[in-house]
Amino acid sequence: MVFPAKKKPKQGGLGDRQGAILSRLKGQILSGALPPGTLLPSRRALAARHRTTVTTIQKALGRLQRMGFVQSRGWAGSTVAEHPPHLFHYGLLLPDAPTGRDQWYWSRFLTGLAAVVHQRGCLSPRRFTVYSNLLDWDHSDDARQLEADLSDRRLAGLILAGDPGGPARALLRQADKAGIRAVAVGRIDVLDHLPTVELDQQLLMDAALNCLRKKNCLRASMVLFNRLPGVYEAAAEKQLRKTGMSVGPTTFAAFDPRFPSWVRSWTSRVFSQPRRQRPDGLFVQDDNLLPPVTEALAELKLRPGRDLVLVAHANYPGALDAPAGTLQVGWDLGHAIAEAVEMLARTSGDSATPNIQLPLVWRNGDVHE
Repeated sequence: MVFPAKKKPKQGGLGDRQGAILSRLKGQILSGALPPGTLLPSRRALAARHRTTVTTIQKALGRLQRMGFVQSRGWAGSTVAEHPPHLFHYGLLLPDAPTGRDQWYWSRFLTGLAAVVHQRGCLSPRRFTVYSNLLDWDHSDDARQLEADLSDRRLAGLILAGDPGGPARALLRQADKAGIRAVAVGRIDVLDHLPTVELDQQLLMDAALNCLRKKNCLRASMVLFNRLPGVYEAAAEKQLRKTGMSVGPTTFAAFDPRFPSWVRSWTSRVFSQPRRQRPDGLFVQDDNLLPPVTEALAELKLRPGRDLVLVAHANYPGALDAPAGTLQVGWDLGHAIAEAVEMLARTSGDSATPNIQLPLVWRNGDVHE
């Protein structure tokens, strides 16, 4: 049987021409040849210039409008958008969904960042899109959207909170070649070349221990996140010994936030001891670990500020569900996002951008330098 030969698609048809016109106009917008607010030539003038139909021009402009690069002024024509996406649209990349499989680890930090960028008027006129669940790349709708937005150059920069995984890292390298830069909030070991807004854990622990010392604590304990590198615990032990506070079997305890019952059990055992034997100060280094700690203290009828000094990490501006008397210390995530955006504005492919160390913020009026 002889099959008829397939017809080759015509080159230079309306679809090809429309795409070529779109690419040319978008290229002029991206390069700055057509800056924001510029009035574009009329549709008839563009049709004559590109030797095509007004309908084709209309379709190309319509696509540019949907992408955010062009604004229609009705009979007055079309202009380049005042705040086009390649200058005002930022992506916040989260490795997991804020309530995903690692929610005990990520929930407060990731949801705090997402809440900041979703606030109305956050760094207006800049806009933010949150791309989450990137570790599950093959099943993430946000991953597909990120690919499309990067391909269409609809992003001014990327802000990363945690390692987004191999496929996303490969995409970041392509984006960097296209001039779309990335920065990190918090150190990411596998992406340590990125300019970073540092949330210095050593600074946090030093400040907390300094606070406990000023509150005349002699037997301090620390509840730590179990993925925290051991170097921080070693530094804390050195500082405790230097200031004369005791170091013993209950000084340090590290937990996986996914298992709050373990945290609750440890707290109950340690703080059920007689007053002169139990810790008189406690630092909770990760806010995900605080709820089981405070639950156990409440069951023992121990109150922060009266029976012990309790210092807890917090991510601002989110509310920390802590009992009265808790001294809260941490970082303002709104400030972190603002610094990240400013860092992106200063980042260029030819020069290194220095990291920024975000200052600590104390709540309840207690500030301990």
